[in-house]
Amino acid sequence: MAHASLTRWFPFLAWPRPSRALLRGEFWAGITVGLMLVPQGVAYAQLAGMPLVTGIGGVTFALTLATAPRLYWGVLAGLVMNLSHFLYQRLHPRIIEVGLHPDGSLRDRRLWQLPPLAPRLLALRMDAALDFASASSLERHVAEHLAAHPEVRQLCLFAQPINRIDVTGVEMFARLRGLLRTRAGTLHVSGLKLPVQQTLERAGALAPGPDLALYRADVQALAALQAGAEPETPAQGC
Repeated sequence: MAHASLTRWFPFLAWPRPSRALLRGEFWAGITVGLMLVPQGVAYAQLAGMPLVTGIGGVTFALTLATAPRLYWGVLAGLVMNLSHFLYQRLHPRIIEVGLHPDGSLRDRRLWQLPPLAPRLLALRMDAALDFASASSLERHVAEHLAAHPEVRQLCLFAQPINRIDVTGVEMFARLRGLLRTRAGTLHVSGLKLPVQQTLERAGALAPGPDLALYRADVQALAALQAGAEPETPAQGC
């Protein structure tokens, strides 16, 4: 009687106990449903102009209902998909080569078919923190471009979107500076946030030299790059 009363208020007490055969069936059922619903939910989100995470949320909700009364499968699938999406974004930051748009803004040079900011220059912007997850992507992007374009001597990093840097980012920054130094070039950095600049200064990565130029604002960097000016004394961050 007591057990019946409990199951009335807590239905999960009456659910079948997991067994090897039951778990095997549940696993393949989850895989089958997931392979159908995940691409469908993400595609619907893209068609509606909504962010990818919205599609993941819809898929999680659908999987939760589809696997009832064992709701944990849907919840687990949602956690795995959101974690995968988070890791993918951190490991694949948005890195673009920028050009000067006619309206005066810096935009994706490839997308808008814009000319380079200056001859023998690679101008990049990365919309992510410069940390262990994104540093290797930026370094690989620069190394591949320099290998394909040996005439490039200048690298400009528009760093306004970079809000945080860790040890890996500092080490990568020093390697980029060294790489430009071996090519008799200069690393230009515009718009460093003060916390990022202070971290780099403590590590000695911003020591003055002909291979480094810092600019407080993008307009100063653009003027110097387009005029072919010599590197200035490092400016204070903002």
